[in-house]
Amino acid sequence: MTGTAIHLRTAADRLAFDAASGALVSWRRAGTRRELIARRAGEALVEVGHVDVRGELRTLTDAGAARTTHVEREGDRWTVVTHIPALDGHALDVTLRTSGSAQDHEIAWTLAVERAADLRLVDVRFPVLRMPLGLSGPAAAARRSDTLVWPRGTGQQFLRPRPTDLEPDDPFALQLRPENIDALHYPGYTFAQFLAYLDRSTGLLLRCDDVEGRPKVLKPLGNGNDRVRLAIAHVIGGTPPGAIHVPYAVRARSVAGTWEDAAESYRTWSLAQSWAARPLRDRSLPAAITDAPVPVMIRVQGIHDEGPADPVQAFLPYPKALPILDALARRLDAPLLPVLMSWERHGPWVYPDALPPVGGSEAFAAFADGAVGRGWAPGTFCNGTRWATSHRWTGYDGRDTFETDGGRGSVCRTAAGDPWQEPWDVTWRASMPACVGAPRTRELAIAYVRELARLGMRMIQFFDQNLGVVTFPCYASDHGHPAVPGPWMTPAMTGFLAELRAAAREGAGADGVLLSAEACISEPHLAALDLVDVRSVPPGHAAPHPMWAGSIPLFSYLYHELVPISGGFGFGPEPYHLVTATAMALVAGAMPGGVLQDGGRLMARDSVNFGDWTPYVEDWEAAADLLRAAVALRRGHGRRYLLEGRMERSSRVTGIPTRRWTHGDRAHRLPAIFHHTWRAPDGSLALVAANWTDRELTARVTDARFTSATTIVVSSAAGITVASPDGPGTLRLPAHACALLR
Repeated sequence: MTGTAIHLRTAADRLAFDAASGALVSWRRAGTRRELIARRAGEALVEVGHVDVRGELRTLTDAGAARTTHVEREGDRWTVVTHIPALDGHALDVTLRTSGSAQDHEIAWTLAVERAADLRLVDVRFPVLRMPLGLSGPAAAARRSDTLVWPRGTGQQFLRPRPTDLEPDDPFALQLRPENIDALHYPGYTFAQFLAYLDRSTGLLLRCDDVEGRPKVLKPLGNGNDRVRLAIAHVIGGTPPGAIHVPYAVRARSVAGTWEDAAESYRTWSLAQSWAARPLRDRSLPAAITDAPVPVMIRVQGIHDEGPADPVQAFLPYPKALPILDALARRLDAPLLPVLMSWERHGPWVYPDALPPVGGSEAFAAFADGAVGRGWAPGTFCNGTRWATSHRWTGYDGRDTFETDGGRGSVCRTAAGDPWQEPWDVTWRASMPACVGAPRTRELAIAYVRELARLGMRMIQFFDQNLGVVTFPCYASDHGHPAVPGPWMTPAMTGFLAELRAAAREGAGADGVLLSAEACISEPHLAALDLVDVRSVPPGHAAPHPMWAGSIPLFSYLYHELVPISGGFGFGPEPYHLVTATAMALVAGAMPGGVLQDGGRLMARDSVNFGDWTPYVEDWEAAADLLRAAVALRRGHGRRYLLEGRMERSSRVTGIPTRRWTHGDRAHRLPAIFHHTWRAPDGSLALVAANWTDRELTARVTDARFTSATTIVVSSAAGITVASPDGPGTLRLPAHACALLR
């Protein structure tokens, strides 16, 4: 101890703690002089969220509270112990322990809280870790390579982030409330338990060592114009008064490089957990997946979610779609995964008052029977546990049904006790998330899934709006769970998934119904589902939706080998939407697909899901050529990489031209070849690449892993060729073709 600071070391780094407050005030990565901690005097070490007597969400902190701090040592291991007997005058006894070792690269925080019975706790937030924005400091702003990595959506990174890229560092951002959307926490749309902020030479990765996947909120937040907070709120609601120990550590280590370096560090831990125990190579997969089908989305009412919902006569009655699909299957020389959507009788995305489907159950079942007879797995998307009480385009008013059919007793409640009215869809549909803990929620869902299976659906994406298989937060006191969000949420969903699996089996009369989810499946539920709907964004493209800002294939990097990925939806700039979306889906390890139009072509609009059918703005024949080539490569030589394999660090490929154009009011700048590196279960490596342009291209792979590559498999409209590369690391691709270099 020197002066007012406690100086300690890990295996690689130097740290300092304030002796009076116990706060971590300095962290410097070995070999650098740059400071990773940006703490200001008087800031809290711990924040505690609770519901007050008026039903308001409030936050207590230890700022200004009395405390004691001491250091414990055992060999080369050290622990800084800070004891705080009260927060803001409340009887909350907090002990924060920060541990490390000269032999370990990580430090770990653990927290114990002993509370009085009068506080309705929701969460605790620790460590409170803020870093300097830019990492390199203002003088090096022009050379910034810093990136924030966030496992949300497909994965997000904010390159050279600005304060306005982030939410403000305020308790509001970490609270489970309708304004923050019901599905964005972990496990849910946030699918993994880490945050990272790094550049080429320094940075930090913060992760939770939680093998049970308990709920938490993880967000990068902006603090003023010069700091970033890696914020974690651990949701602990419902724990009885007495000793509350967050039963896992939060760990941090210094990292440097790119998002892949952060992902590699986290993957080392994550793939050793129970959710990764059965990779695809050890599972018996149905032909509906192994045959590399093309997911084809079929709109039955309307062509937009947020638009008119008139029936699409080309697809009704349902068997009329089968000849259209037959022609598409012939054009692509591939089996299909046909997915009926927006068929609910009162309008798209109305649940649970959805059956029988518009056009009738008999025709619905006849379509399914015809698809099964072709060797396809007919499927459908649903609403998850979201109760819709109106659809403003169709005039549906389901308020009476909501009252008489158990809606009020099953939907989630806010902290104030009101029904949780979701804000994101209110302009076109009124909906409320339904609580998985409520018996009525499960009764309705089980009956619904059973009936869909009975009608012949063999792929049911029930969790289409429980993003990432999220358990919606609920503060109800009469649902059979504690009256706050808390650890009960994860096992409630685990049990619910088993019930839905049994319902599908009962409806179908056998095993074999695939269960799917929208958005990347969060860790605790990875092993419980058969397919995931991932909407990728091509490199260099800015998706026209804020939830895909800075999209990266992080989920593929972490968990591709655990669950098959559907690329039926995906972004891509116009007028090259289909070719770029197909190329991205292929190299990211997804099954490329698209949205069926009434003329048998696939939609060519850049959208999170659906877009205008006319005018058709793309060269359909070129797009079909690339899609056919991609499916052929995926089914054949690429299968062990792109179905069962693991994404590896990107390879350096030089000589790729950049395509620049303007369409409408949007300027685009994309590489002409997309690529990623894959490892098969037997350990062999392959570079998978796709040329989405109309010109033959040649690039060079300068990665040492491929300079001695002996084989290049090229798939194009002309078929598949297997040859030796033209030279070391040479990648030659015809127009609208893809390849595998190994």
